[in-house]
Amino acid sequence: MTFDISFSSSLWFWLLALIVIVIFSRWIYALTIPPVSSALRRFLLALRIFTLAAILLLFFEPELTLIRTYSEKPIVAVLVDHSSSMQLRDGQETRAQQVIRVLQQPWRDELARHAEVRLAAFADSLRFLPEHFSLDSLQFDRDGTDITSALTATHEAVREGNFSAVLLLSDGAHNLGDDPSARLADYPVPVFAVPFGKHDPPQDIWIDDVILNDVAFAGTQVPAEVIVRSTGFAGKRVELSISTGGETVRRRLVLPSDLTESRQVVHFTPKDPGLQKITVALSELPGEVTGKNNRRVLYQKILKSKLKVVVVAGAPSADVGFLLQALRQDDKIAVEAFQALAPGVLKPARLPEGGRLQEVDCIIAVNPVSAARPEAKVLNWLHEAVVQQEKPVLIITGPVAGGQQGLEWMKKLAEVLSLRPSSREQMISVMPTAQGLLHPVLQSEGEATPAQWADLPPVFSTFREVVPAP
Repeated sequence: MTFDISFSSSLWFWLLALIVIVIFSRWIYALTIPPVSSALRRFLLALRIFTLAAILLLFFEPELTLIRTYSEKPIVAVLVDHSSSMQLRDGQETRAQQVIRVLQQPWRDELARHAEVRLAAFADSLRFLPEHFSLDSLQFDRDGTDITSALTATHEAVREGNFSAVLLLSDGAHNLGDDPSARLADYPVPVFAVPFGKHDPPQDIWIDDVILNDVAFAGTQVPAEVIVRSTGFAGKRVELSISTGGETVRRRLVLPSDLTESRQVVHFTPKDPGLQKITVALSELPGEVTGKNNRRVLYQKILKSKLKVVVVAGAPSADVGFLLQALRQDDKIAVEAFQALAPGVLKPARLPEGGRLQEVDCIIAVNPVSAARPEAKVLNWLHEAVVQQEKPVLIITGPVAGGQQGLEWMKKLAEVLSLRPSSREQMISVMPTAQGLLHPVLQSEGEATPAQWADLPPVFSTFREVVPAP
């Protein structure tokens, strides 16, 4: 650690002023009243000179600078391309063999003495390699090369340290992601590229990207936008295909000029609901450097084109009619309604069972326990659908009646629906407000008073309801 003191003005002015202070102080203390000893006079003289000198020094704005020096090695990232294009042979060696031979030379040890070397392998993604990683373990079999993403991931991984440079070992066959030249324009450290292979881009076609919705409906046409690039095959015709569920949609297209893109929108129709595998492929051309990047596999969640909803009602009512009308206005919902018209009479007569019940997506039960017609068939079917088939159910209750049978059925579903049937007795009394007493309807020959209304006998009623279980 070193230090340095600096002043706003030259110290010669301070020394000149200090001489004046010393002369003035000696003149002041030459004769004191009352007289003091010579030792005390010398002490007071020194104290005055020191104080005035310190105050004068503050006017010169002294600044003390402490300098601490830390030594940290620069970080050099060595990025090795291990995509499948590195397996191409130029002469007697493949590009991968050339890279391994270069990395095994003594320059790495020399560089490690002056810098911290971070070795990483990249293709469509980047991963840093352990310190004692065996280079022979690199497979050079990854699909695609994304140089831009590799540079970005490297910067994010080592930016907290003394990141100084990037050494890029690649054949330059960039076929994924953004243009690397745009990233290099604002990259924070120098990038030194060591090319392998021929300088002319190899003949190749590849699928750069596929834009597809994550969710679609069965039986509904789905668009897929496929981005195709090529080098060395401008104007050639290839076949683009999309396969799913055993069916394939094909389209012919003309390849674009080198490194430009062609966007193709292809429509296909998935049939079966569930997670479907979508395969997008380009036909291979003679002389193509590799066919591995001609194919992309994606997965899409396919939902039913129509949700099948079963409405079961304990009796016809305005609520049932309103519900059916609202559901049938949605073209994504197929509604099947069953209503108990009389004890033992259900229209339609057969509720969904077996395979038909498995196709049901939701059950809506509208007042399934009716005082007029407690339909045991409906109750048993609902219990089986919810408990055994685990179908979701929405219960819209009316007056919960039907005697002990209705309460027993509610108890069966209590575990599944987290509901609890209960009954309570409530006293009902009437007391008009002050304004209500003045209403013409409540006027009588005599003047009615609140006390007269309070004298009316109460009415007791039993309420049965279904409440959420605690």
